[in-house]
Amino acid sequence: MGYKRVAIIGLPNVGKSTLFNRIIKKRKALIHSLEGMTRDSIREIATWKGVKFELIDTGGLWESKDVILSKVKEKAMEEALNSDLSLFLLDARRPITPYEEWIFREIRKKNKDVLVVLNKVDSPNQDIMVSEYYRLGVEKVFPISAEHGLKIAELLDEVIERIGREKGGEREEVKLKLAIVGKANVGKSSIINKILGYERLIVSEIPGTTRDAVDTLVVRNKIPILLLDTAGIRKLSKIKDGREAASVIRSAKVIENADVVCLVIDGTEGLGKNDIFIARLINKAFKPMLIAVNKWDLIKSREIYPVRLDNVIKTRYPFLDSVPKIFVSAVTGKNILRILDEAIELKNRAMKEIPPTKLEDFRKEIKENPIIDMEGKIVDIKKIVHIPGIPPKFIFITPSGKRLKKIWESWLRKKITEKFDLKGILFRIVLKKRMKRENKKF
Repeated sequence: MGYKRVAIIGLPNVGKSTLFNRIIKKRKALIHSLEGMTRDSIREIATWKGVKFELIDTGGLWESKDVILSKVKEKAMEEALNSDLSLFLLDARRPITPYEEWIFREIRKKNKDVLVVLNKVDSPNQDIMVSEYYRLGVEKVFPISAEHGLKIAELLDEVIERIGREKGGEREEVKLKLAIVGKANVGKSSIINKILGYERLIVSEIPGTTRDAVDTLVVRNKIPILLLDTAGIRKLSKIKDGREAASVIRSAKVIENADVVCLVIDGTEGLGKNDIFIARLINKAFKPMLIAVNKWDLIKSREIYPVRLDNVIKTRYPFLDSVPKIFVSAVTGKNILRILDEAIELKNRAMKEIPPTKLEDFRKEIKENPIIDMEGKIVDIKKIVHIPGIPPKFIFITPSGKRLKKIWESWLRKKITEKFDLKGILFRIVLKKRMKRENKKF
């Protein structure tokens, strides 16, 4: 049995994300004074008095004819109708609007349980016309301050009373956190939706549809994978919209927290400046990486396209040379699940232990080609130590511990990748001075 679902719904800027963050006790949803910061639904497991439930922060219930905002409203209403309980958030500093009354009654028509929550009651002495809200036909309203934490405990007591005190099913332990990144409008959300088989994320041809980093759990070959869909990333210097800038910063943090990162590029455009900027972010974070070339269904010269892409990478962006590439279509579904399979394989490679005997054989091999350090001296490698992880580390024990010249470090990195099958794995190379005592730990 899964967890009971509790959706926070309401108009834009009534404090839904602030309440969500307050309940889960960490900053996950974006908060901003501008309307429309949350577009996709964000989920997290919350706990109150030993009872766990799935809390859902929804996009604003916009009263608008805009295509994107209409989709946001539809998605929020869908979450409310599919949840076990909805927290209908209102701004206590203003009267309830006719549109809000209509939304509330539409949800109640479906026999859905709804709590009316008055937010922004920042003082116990604040004068609010509570009687105005009883015309909705509810027995009780809940005045709170999400920002200051006032009366949150009373609200949560009512939540667990309504949904029941069953513990709920335990969430499967996540084995892999996979970030799906890329510039705006390359099809990141469409890829996730295709993996899931339904429109979990809002999809549009308008760049910037996804603003929050949204987590979605999927199981592939009995392996629970947490998919992280991020906002489109581009250089902050080119961003004027404060909401977009906040999302880009959060997306960069998602890369830091991921186990593996899938960079999605638009196959009809090829590798552009923004793609390379993102690839360098991934490279800087030392995360295992794969490239998904999307919109493969629109490519005409499919036979020569991979060769051309490889040539571009080898001549202009050699740091991407060993990164696996998958040619996919979010429209037709071609090779979409291969993204998950490759991500699983990449993490397995990063976590794989290399036997000391193989490391010793490798040490002897590379000694045949003298390696030069920063002082121009030949490096005498005495021992190699491998530490698996993300990123893996290769520690070379030498008499001096001096760093290698860049050209030799690149050569060594290529040799390690080939020898130990670490295609797509970014690893650290560390040179350490030989210790006096052989049995000392490195």
